[in-house]
Amino acid sequence: RMLELIIIVIVCAGALLTSGSVFSGQQETLIVLMVVTFAAAVAAVYFMGSLIRMGRWVLAQVMRVFLPGRVELAARIGIKLASMARDFDRIREPRLFFWALFFSIFTYASSFVANYVLMRAVGIDISFSLMAAIISLGMFASAFPFTVSGFGVVEFGWVVGLTTLARMSNSEAASVGVMLHPFQVIASALYGGLGYLAVRLQDEDDNPEMLVAEEVP
Repeated sequence: RMLELIIIVIVCAGALLTSGSVFSGQQETLIVLMVVTFAAAVAAVYFMGSLIRMGRWVLAQVMRVFLPGRVELAARIGIKLASMARDFDRIREPRLFFWALFFSIFTYASSFVANYVLMRAVGIDISFSLMAAIISLGMFASAFPFTVSGFGVVEFGWVVGLTTLARMSNSEAASVGVMLHPFQVIASALYGGLGYLAVRLQDEDDNPEMLVAEEVP
């Protein structure tokens, strides 16, 4: 999820800069900057365990100087940071990390194409850079874990993007958001169900004796 969020933020920022006047006529420079930023962010995630340990050591030194009487607090924070570092160490396996990165890019690209086609289908005709920024805002809103399937938050993200960047009215933007989000949920449920059925059928083919054992009382 963290890798996908990095992709969303970098694409959204790049799209906004492209549509503005800061990098006008300097698309090649912007692309290089985005690639370098993405590579640095991916490397930071890969080595996050080591970075957290470094931050833990720095924080311990700072608290020792400025908060010498809060030994218990420093110990609790150190334990939490050490646990986070161990969790991030699990992804420091090249093959695992490569596939995680691949599926993050694939997921973003698939969602982007689906939303792009739907927005074009409903008559939204704006530049590709603004479209990328709006779609990224909608996808970023879906990452908030505080609602069921993102209902409400995702629609708000679409409304903000469409009214601010596409100059649509609130009612039009809300209509588009209400259409796009349920489509995403239905598509996710459909593909998830098909994937689950495929896994179940594969398990039954690989272990026919288990199927026989379930049928025998």
